[in-house]
Amino acid sequence: MLKLADKKRINMTDIFTLISVFISRASDSDREAEIIKKVCNSLTKQYKADRFIIRAEDFKDLPSSTGRPQDKIDEILIKPCDVFVGVVKKDLGRGPLEGEIDLGIELSEKEDKDFLLFVKNVPRSELSEKENLRRDAFNEKYQDKVLYSTYNNEEDFFLSAFDQIGELVNKIIRGKNKLRKIAEKIVRRGDIVKLEIVSEKREVIKALYTLIDGNNVFRSRATFEDGSVQEYSPYWLCWPRGGQDPWGVFGKKRLKEVVVHYSANHERYTELSCWALPPSSTESNEHIPHASIGFSYADKKRGESYKKEKIELDIDKIGILDVSPPIGRTGGPNGHFEILTLRNVGNSAIVDCGWCVRAFGYEWRPEESINFTLSPGETKEVVYPISTQPQIFSNLAEELNLVMEYTTTNGIRLFTRRDLHQDLVPSGAFYTLSLGNFHSPQQIFNTGIKHISYAVSNGDRFESTFEVVQGEEIKKVKIGISRTFLSVWGFNDHASINAAVSELGQRLVKKMILEGKVEDYVFITKDFQVEFQDGFSGYTKLRNSLD
Repeated sequence: MLKLADKKRINMTDIFTLISVFISRASDSDREAEIIKKVCNSLTKQYKADRFIIRAEDFKDLPSSTGRPQDKIDEILIKPCDVFVGVVKKDLGRGPLEGEIDLGIELSEKEDKDFLLFVKNVPRSELSEKENLRRDAFNEKYQDKVLYSTYNNEEDFFLSAFDQIGELVNKIIRGKNKLRKIAEKIVRRGDIVKLEIVSEKREVIKALYTLIDGNNVFRSRATFEDGSVQEYSPYWLCWPRGGQDPWGVFGKKRLKEVVVHYSANHERYTELSCWALPPSSTESNEHIPHASIGFSYADKKRGESYKKEKIELDIDKIGILDVSPPIGRTGGPNGHFEILTLRNVGNSAIVDCGWCVRAFGYEWRPEESINFTLSPGETKEVVYPISTQPQIFSNLAEELNLVMEYTTTNGIRLFTRRDLHQDLVPSGAFYTLSLGNFHSPQQIFNTGIKHISYAVSNGDRFESTFEVVQGEEIKKVKIGISRTFLSVWGFNDHASINAAVSELGQRLVKKMILEGKVEDYVFITKDFQVEFQDGFSGYTKLRNSLD
């Protein structure tokens, strides 16, 4: 987390750039608009580390005011956008849709902006003769002028939108050094040396801030190098506890006062990030660096903080990644390879799919791992070079699993896993793999741990340093395990020792965060029952007791 108060200057590499996607559509395309916005939320998560925000807007995002609505759409949403996406379902609209598309084409030609047009395949029998003629004329007019795609259903649309919008966003990020341009524009006013979040009473809000249900108005206050101070209406993003995409944006439009409504249904939020928007940056949708505050939520009646809740998964509606039996294999002078067929056995598409082979003290991922997308029933063949991995090829491993990670179409990050069995070949020379039990999807949460150091020896223990995010601060704590404990578990090699410290430490720190007391700790035998000291099974019992 960037702690602005401790910096004399803001590093311009910490500035966010907004990539704006405008959705031109008729009123019958609400679901397609929702899908595009989910795609953009997923892309924001992908490029968050590179300081990019990808936001999609359509006519419904326009604030109500006087004036001609279409003029406002053209000036506020279409002309500033980086990517224009047109969606034609069944209804071609009464005229504005074609006007928006014509303006989008004009901008794409003059300003080298990107233009996508998605047209649903509608059976001619469902349309009148007049509608068919109008649709034919529409297709003939635009098919060769833009990146034109057709789709059959929502699933088809999601996959196409994810691939094509993702490709265009990637091109924008690779091809334009927007961060340098932002830096050049912001220095007109002088560098901001401090960004604070203030309440309606102009009191600086510090993390952690407890909110009672109600309405709260917040603003951002910037202090410049010359000592001058100016307040701005903030652009808010809510980050859920689970570390998924931003749950929502509070505030209709930039440069308007933001009123944030809190109630019990917001209990997943733990942090609000705020970007100030000075006049010098609003024309190109650029942001200066952000300040953040963490929140706990209190109920007026009980005064109790809400606890983290897992999202209930509807197994019948989500995509599920598994591996189809049996495992194939090849072997020869170039080595031995296990061939795995990953399959989406669920009822919805999944994206950002990845995989690894994991055991206690061991993990292998493909060197050139490229995430992929799978429709329901679709498969992807992947290869595990087992002979290059002596820990698995020549030795038995504890808790060997195939771990598969992916994202659902509504942005939830999940993982599934399959137990892997090692089978000794008749000659006794090496092991091959076979499939064991399948473990159903589990949500991937952000634990609040930013970094874990490698375990090092420190007298009578091995310990790692855990960096824990607490509001705007990073707190470092040391979690260790005594040599006696490691010995009774049979952990003598450094890989096993490091894995034990990491696994136990993560679970313990997670509990500490929830209890609000993060501090150094050492696992020693006298603090635990004898059943936790019986070899590897004792270790797993202790580990599971911390969940």
